[in-house]
Amino acid sequence: MKLDLNMPFHKEPKDAKGDDIKGPALARLVLLRIIDAKYQQKAMPNNESRMWGKILDEFADEKDVIEIDASQFDFLKDAVDKTDMPPAFSSWLWIVREYFETVKAEEKIRKENEKLRAMPRSKE
Repeated sequence: MKLDLNMPFHKEPKDAKGDDIKGPALARLVLLRIIDAKYQQKAMPNNESRMWGKILDEFADEKDVIEIDASQFDFLKDAVDKTDMPPAFSSWLWIVREYFETVKAEEKIRKENEKLRAMPRSKE
């Protein structure tokens, strides 16, 4: 599945040079911080480490849209939904949470439509 990292962030932080960190770069940064926070006090299990490594490989290309599979999406969504972040991340965290909910709903509709198209049609 394709995950567009161009999320509608309202407040953009500055980088070390004083430039705004925009859309996809901010999305990657927020997701990195969420995963860091989730595993701050514990080791990342092997299967999750493998998924995260593949996602990081996608991030390394600095693309606006990355290609991930359903299990990688579920891994990210679970972390986004269940990881608490410092107050300064609230605005970005909620944008990412809402975006992931939208992507999940759209994916569900896409799969239902695929099932309907795959069903044999009755002859009348």
